[in-house]
Amino acid sequence: MTKKEFFIDTADIDYIEKTWDKISSFVNKEDFVGITTNPSAMDKVKINTIADMRVRVKKLCELTSKIRGDNLGVVYVQIPNSEMSVDNVKSYIKLVSDFSDGQTKVALKIPPYKKYLNMVEKFKDQIDFNVTGVADCATALMSFTYDVKYVSIIPGRMEERGINATQQIEYVNKRSKKTGKIITGSMRTLEGLKRAIDVGTVPTIGSRVFDQIIVNEEKIKNFVEMWDKDYMSETLLETKFSPNTNTEMTNLSVEFFQQMDQLGMEIYKDFLAM
Repeated sequence: MTKKEFFIDTADIDYIEKTWDKISSFVNKEDFVGITTNPSAMDKVKINTIADMRVRVKKLCELTSKIRGDNLGVVYVQIPNSEMSVDNVKSYIKLVSDFSDGQTKVALKIPPYKKYLNMVEKFKDQIDFNVTGVADCATALMSFTYDVKYVSIIPGRMEERGINATQQIEYVNKRSKKTGKIITGSMRTLEGLKRAIDVGTVPTIGSRVFDQIIVNEEKIKNFVEMWDKDYMSETLLETKFSPNTNTEMTNLSVEFFQQMDQLGMEIYKDFLAM
């Protein structure tokens, strides 16, 4: 049976509190790994300065510590621009590490670009890394060779383009399990969430999907039961070679970072002005 783990994917504190209040009787607090954010999540709650971000991330850490009741949770933030210099990312790591409440740690989401991946070895004892915006198995496997904590694949966006996300994820699951874990995000539907869990990933669940879960107890129970099966894919067992990757997948990742850069522009400008 797949270990029950999930992130809540939003920077909206009220929404997280409301959601946890409804699901807490059905899940163990340790199942909740923490919170993931990105420039889009910050923009939705009108966080557009470093000062406001500091306050919000600390509150998200405090909420995670409260829900879990320990110091093992994590809140992920993303670099505000995918073309930041390495020196600026180093400064950003130092900056956001101090946003913690002293219990829940702050961790960093980065693009799968070599200049950032090369930083992981030096800084992995200081901060956890999550390579985000990945839409193909080759990039995911390459990212895992840098000993990152997580690689985030975006099946919701992939499936909207007709890309078989499950096939890509299953192939990544052929790697050595000594490497980090796969996070899946951007799910749009309960069926998409179920597929992400079925292939043994740790889902990040946003309000679009949680709104479909917290409507009543039956839906919440169905959500919990998504993990109650042994992960075993016939496709995975039969696959000898990599599934095809193509420029559509690369373009999807590029578009993802273009969107994040646009939404993170004000925070990035504020950071550069410090």
